[in-house]
Amino acid sequence: MKVKMRKMIALFLIVLMIFTIQPITTMAKNETAHQISVKVYKVVLDSTKPLGYQTPELVTKTTVICQDRIGHSGYNHFVNLKDFYPTNFNLSTNNWIGWQFSSYYELGQDRNTFYNWTKEQVNATANVVGSQPYPSSKNFYVVYKEQIKKHTVTYTDGVNGQLFNDKVNNDIPNGSNTPQFGSNPVRPGYVFKGWEPAVSEKVTGDVTYTATWAEDKNNNGKDDSTEDKYTVKYTDGVEGEEVFADKVISGLLEGDETPQFGSNPVRPGYIFKGWEPAVSDKVTGDVTYTATWAEDKNNNGKDDSTEDKYTVKYTDGVEGEEVFADKVISGLLEGDETPQFGSNPVRPGYIFKGWEPVVSEKVTEDVTYTAIWEMVESNSDENDTIEPNSSDTESFESNDSSDSNDDKDNISPYTGDNSNINLWIAMVLASIMGVLITIVHGKKRKYQVQ
Repeated sequence: MKVKMRKMIALFLIVLMIFTIQPITTMAKNETAHQISVKVYKVVLDSTKPLGYQTPELVTKTTVICQDRIGHSGYNHFVNLKDFYPTNFNLSTNNWIGWQFSSYYELGQDRNTFYNWTKEQVNATANVVGSQPYPSSKNFYVVYKEQIKKHTVTYTDGVNGQLFNDKVNNDIPNGSNTPQFGSNPVRPGYVFKGWEPAVSEKVTGDVTYTATWAEDKNNNGKDDSTEDKYTVKYTDGVEGEEVFADKVISGLLEGDETPQFGSNPVRPGYIFKGWEPAVSDKVTGDVTYTATWAEDKNNNGKDDSTEDKYTVKYTDGVEGEEVFADKVISGLLEGDETPQFGSNPVRPGYIFKGWEPVVSEKVTEDVTYTAIWEMVESNSDENDTIEPNSSDTESFESNDSSDSNDDKDNISPYTGDNSNINLWIAMVLASIMGVLITIVHGKKRKYQVQ
């Protein structure tokens, strides 16, 4: 029993001794530890960068405690790796792939990740010179894997969606080949000039490519601004007068529809025959179209040169003699005013009574107008008919009372025959003389009676 008690007391003393010695050892250790100052950097891998990573970003400067015991080297100082766990510096553990303890970061030397319970130690070399904390000759790099950025590539028509809806390519990894639009878009009346900005070979960020256009009014697949321009001119073609002002249309493209003059021009006394040269459907170069005209004297809307021509003739209508030469007017058109003869014709012993047929106001066909005559009863005035008085008639009858009926039958009729004109003149003179003698004789007898 006493032996047991002695053993238990001895064991208690040994345990007590162990617990008593431990604080002393720990104190000795702390007395010999050094404070080491270490710079902590964040490194993100990035294949788009020339070195393959982003420039290391200084996160903080931290002080750690050397874990070496008494007698350790004054240059090599081992520190706990877990002291550099990312969360100790408010860094994320997402995409964290490793670490590197080095004077400078070197791509590809990244070590495995560590955890807060890691007992591994790393050497933070430092010269124990001056006061603590002693600066480490190495930096601690917390390395993160490449953060593959996703981008959006958009193609738009540049005319508010009139041609096609925006073509949107989402989640395109950074550095990927740029997705293409496909075949070039088409816009009526325009040519596609490309994308603005020019499409990049690789995707480096969000980007919108906008279609650019150039007018192509003549639809020949060419940018109108690069093509020759032409002028179309319409002119009246009349010297000395202006039927209409020249119509000039400039800035036309090859293949454009030829602009029209409008309604046909009008010129009094003429009809419009068309343009010289004939108006082309399409513009091929500079051109002047000149109006051509044809006379239309009768204003019937027909080319005079294509119409029938008529003749108007005036004739005296007398057989065996020529009172006046026939007056012939040819080349007349239907609807022309009938040309007049002039002043009335004259024929001795006759008066002019008009024309047969009556002269028409307008020409409608070939026509001959014949003069109509009426013989006068006296030659005292070619234009007046002499009416003999009663005494002349009685004298005429008494002088002819002895004449036989056969003699009366020989008296010329009132026609156009002039064979007995002298006889009539003699009879009139004799009648006048008889009247004068009677008057004189009566006056003489009166004076004798007185």
